[in-house]
Amino acid sequence: MHKHSLKYTFAIMGFLILIAFYIQYTIEENTKTLQRSEIGKANQYAARIANYIQNYTCAPLARCLDNSVANRANLNKMLHAFQTKHFINMFVLYKDTEGNFRFLLDGDSDDPAEYKSPFFPETHVFHRIYENGTPQIIKQHGSVKKVWASLLYPIRDNNKTSALLVLDLSKTYEKQIKDFNAPIQYIVRLLQLFILFSILFLGYIVYSSYRLRRSVLVDPLTSAHTRLYRKEYFEEHQVNAYDFILIDIDRFIRINDKFGRDAADKVLQIFVEYISSIVPKKTEIIRNHGAEFLLILQKSETDLTTFSHILFENLSSRKYLIDNHSVTLTITMCAAKTPKEVNSFYDMEHILDKKLLTLKGEGKNRLAVLNHISHTDIKYKNIDHVKHAIDNGQLACLFQPIYDVETMQIYSYEALVRIKDEDNPSNLVTPYYFMDLIRDSIHYIRLSKWVISHAFSRLRENPTEIISINMDLADLHNEEMMEIVQEELKSNKDLAERLIFEMLEHNEITDFKYIDQIFKKLKQYGSKIAIDDFGSGYSNFSYLTKLDIDIIKIDGTIVGALENNTERVGAIIKLINEMGRSQNLKVVAEHVSSKKILDSLLTLNVAYLQGFYLGEPREWEEYHPSV
Repeated sequence: MHKHSLKYTFAIMGFLILIAFYIQYTIEENTKTLQRSEIGKANQYAARIANYIQNYTCAPLARCLDNSVANRANLNKMLHAFQTKHFINMFVLYKDTEGNFRFLLDGDSDDPAEYKSPFFPETHVFHRIYENGTPQIIKQHGSVKKVWASLLYPIRDNNKTSALLVLDLSKTYEKQIKDFNAPIQYIVRLLQLFILFSILFLGYIVYSSYRLRRSVLVDPLTSAHTRLYRKEYFEEHQVNAYDFILIDIDRFIRINDKFGRDAADKVLQIFVEYISSIVPKKTEIIRNHGAEFLLILQKSETDLTTFSHILFENLSSRKYLIDNHSVTLTITMCAAKTPKEVNSFYDMEHILDKKLLTLKGEGKNRLAVLNHISHTDIKYKNIDHVKHAIDNGQLACLFQPIYDVETMQIYSYEALVRIKDEDNPSNLVTPYYFMDLIRDSIHYIRLSKWVISHAFSRLRENPTEIISINMDLADLHNEEMMEIVQEELKSNKDLAERLIFEMLEHNEITDFKYIDQIFKKLKQYGSKIAIDDFGSGYSNFSYLTKLDIDIIKIDGTIVGALENNTERVGAIIKLINEMGRSQNLKVVAEHVSSKKILDSLLTLNVAYLQGFYLGEPREWEEYHPSV
């Protein structure tokens, strides 16, 4: 059960409890009011009886009754007549000269008290009321059967009490008053009982939920939190208030294989305990899976760079004793400082995962600290942002010129796709940030279709221009992609001869025959094929003999190396150039970034050049202002 749900549940139960107690309080007050009302009526009743007695006697009452036995008998009968089921006993007392109470009158017809026989009250209230002359109800405590309370009403002559009228109120009278609200009280009791059981049941649910929640959010082996805990944590905490460290124990499965699962589990327990002992107090430790752990650190508690190096050194050097064997773990660790613009943990998770994967590909026992992550890094390495941009047409196509050295005129343009940042449309995001993210998705195909269509639109508007578009060699194996390309070529047959497919590769070609067949299908419309980044990665001279290509573009890192190593790099470029010329291929040197590089390439007789020094990627209209 979520803690907010518990909060609301407790609030409702508390409200019900308040209602139940309010109703109970109201009933009790109503009962007391009813009692006071009935007591008021009893006072009025006693006052009438006292007036009646005084009207039929003289003052002082005791002396008057001494002289008239008949009058006493009549008054006793009168008191008996005034008795009801509520007022079961009525009698009159007075104080003798010694201060003792004695009977003057008694309405009991069965066993009346003798005249002036002594009366011994159980409470001093009788004396107090006799002295102050104020009527009062006193409760009986079981000494007198059937009597709930007694009303003591002073009979006054000349502002002085001469006798005390006593009316006994029956217990049935009390019960009648109390039973007046009995049905409501019964319902309230049931409601209170229901609430009590509900609270007990809720307590059980809360306890069970706590145990379930702990089993889900806390790793039973290491006592670190689980991945599910992160979502709950960042529902209540700002992501940009924290930095992150992702730790993975390299090839931990070897510990399992060599020493067994129990030993490996013990190592993980000690590993987490040790991390807990050296991290800042408020750090959250998450076990992502297996031997991968995430640390969530408050920015205010530590310097990320310094702490990361200390933690890495300590974890890398710590030894673990397993079955009398001393074992040292190697770890790969990535720390990242969260930019203030970030508001989603999943953006940071993507950065950390990708960097950790890169580090692990470089070898074991490595550390990287990402102190300067840009907003673009975060935003456009998130598939949701890229999808949103494509869905909403936030796309731009820039064009970089390729020059013919012989004429120093533009031979063609390379179309380069960009995403327009939604918050700042002038900021054009390069494929470096998003292309790998979408390469195997439908978004990549949609983006490619847009670029091809845009290129053909430019070719139709400019009948003398040539444009090259980038495709990955892996795209040739994608049926949906190839259907789109074929449809565009068929629809634009008159333009296809001015379109160049510039092939990029991210994997080694294993089926040259298949690739060459695809190339021939593309070229049947007149389009040309260029191989990009020739001389690096997987591309090599075998391409020249195994594939039907028209253009090779010398890898930019080779061209850029001319800046510092003209002679050796020049020999490589010369070899590629001569080999290409021998196969009647156009050779393009890209990444021409300085005059020195340009001069070196002119000396080497490379026929086509491309780079920022000659022309940056720009909007089409900037190179064709009259269009």
